[in-house]
Amino acid sequence: ASVILEDADLAVAVKSTVNGCYLNSGQTCTALTRMLVPESKYAEAKKVAAEVANGFTLGDPLAETTKLGPLASAAQLERLRAYIRKGVEEGAELLAGGADTPDGLPAGYFVKPTVLGRVKPGATVEQEEIFGPVLSIVTYKDEEDAVRIANDTPYGLSAGIWTDKGSRILWTADRLRAGVVWANTFNKFDPTSPFGGYRESGYGREGGRAGLAADLGVSQEGGDPPAGAAGGVVLSCLALRSSIAQPCLSLGVREEAAPFAACGGPRLKAPARGLNAISAFGHVRYGQIVQSNDAKKLMEHIVDEVLAVARAAGVVLPGVHDRQSG
Repeated sequence: ASVILEDADLAVAVKSTVNGCYLNSGQTCTALTRMLVPESKYAEAKKVAAEVANGFTLGDPLAETTKLGPLASAAQLERLRAYIRKGVEEGAELLAGGADTPDGLPAGYFVKPTVLGRVKPGATVEQEEIFGPVLSIVTYKDEEDAVRIANDTPYGLSAGIWTDKGSRILWTADRLRAGVVWANTFNKFDPTSPFGGYRESGYGREGGRAGLAADLGVSQEGGDPPAGAAGGVVLSCLALRSSIAQPCLSLGVREEAAPFAACGGPRLKAPARGLNAISAFGHVRYGQIVQSNDAKKLMEHIVDEVLAVARAAGVVLPGVHDRQSG
């Protein structure tokens, strides 16, 4: 789902969502086929969405003027038309396109770029994977309601957040059950980040450390534990690399032992609660965020909070610059 929050640049967010839905004629696994907008913004959002959709030129995919090509097969064309009709039957407003055959096109499996408004949560077009250029607009009451609607489907591969505030990006991404969450952008991939989904969007990950996991074994770490701590297996690790934290900040937790922090220096003793919080913070809260238009600010925020947890735990992180204290 593409979740457009109250403070977002609505025109930019809607246009980007329509483009994200219609990419490759809607035949992409990460297509943003659901656009969630505040109830108060619906009138403006539907107008922009319809204008953008009507601006897509259908035709030969090799022609320079074409913005939307045909579908893959006749079976998919009929399936898509059935979905559009079903959406209208279930109460959606037809804002652009429709199930009728486009006029003036050569032979091919073409469908009009379609926008359905006032789609109800739980409707067929809102719950099932259409795999074509059909966008559903769903309204929500508040951010909690938006998250509930976004997560209430059998799928969970990708999502988008549109807002002017970094804190809202982090709050929303933390709650969305999607393998990839984009912030103020779409379809940007980093090969060092894991890609995969939840629920019926599949199992496992490709890319990043998680993508290598299936081909790796697990072994116990050797060497002496920190003074006063028992030995054990490293359970988790978070690594941050940026212009803010150099060299990398690496945190781990030992089973039945005091956690340790290492950054090219000696391992340090620390209260378990402090670094356990950092480990969970790194893997759970920020693990889903792949891209942001302002990656530097996002990383600064992450590093600041990691350092705050470390300070509260009485941990000194060698080689890491604390921007707040200098």
